[in-house]
Parts: sequence; C-alpha cells; structure tokens
Amino acid sequence: MTDKEALKLALEALEPFGTPRWAGRGVDKANEAITAINQALAAPAQRPQNCGTGYCSCIECVVDTPLAPQRTWVDLTPQDLNEIFKVSTTGEDAVFLALDKIKELNYD
Repeated sequence: MTDKEALKLALEALEPFGTPRWAGRGVDKANEAITAINQALAAPAQRPQNCGTGYCSCIECVVDTPLAPQRTWVDLTPQDLNEIFKVSTTGEDAVFLALDKIKELNYD
C-alpha cells in the first residue's frame, strides 16, 4: 500500500466523524486530521534531501556518488600456473594458490 492509498483510507475512515452529528465527540480532532490528510494528498511529492554522506540510498547520493575507477583485470600467466603446479601437492592446494595469486594481482 502506498502512502497516498493509506492517506485516502484514513480520510475515508475519518470523514463520518467530522460531521455535526458527532459534535462534542472529538469532531475538532477529526476535522483537524481530515484537513491535514487533504493537504498531504494535495501536496506534490517531496524528494529527500542529499544527506551528503555518499553512503546511503537517497537518490542524490546514488546519482551523485562517482563510481570508483575500474581496474583492468589481470589474468594468471602460463608462468604463474607453472609455478602454482610445481609447488602444490593437491588439486585443492593449487586452487587456493591460484586464488591467492589472482587476489594479489587484482586487489592489492
């Protein structure tokens, strides 16, 4: 349910209590709530203010935060693979050594 749908539902529920028939039974509060809901429904949607942190999900931070520059991916060379296979004793060991080498080449 959207905010507008919720406001319309609340307005529909409150409108009978704003009539003179309910005088003295909170009719002033009901009329005040009805007025506030009508104003909220008539107001244009507001965009959130840029919080300026760059770490939240507000549209300004998402759009205004520059992306980190992309690095070129570095693959393992045949020499890297030969070194890995020379020193590894199992297939699992070779996989972990290859992952370590890839991390060293691309993330450090």
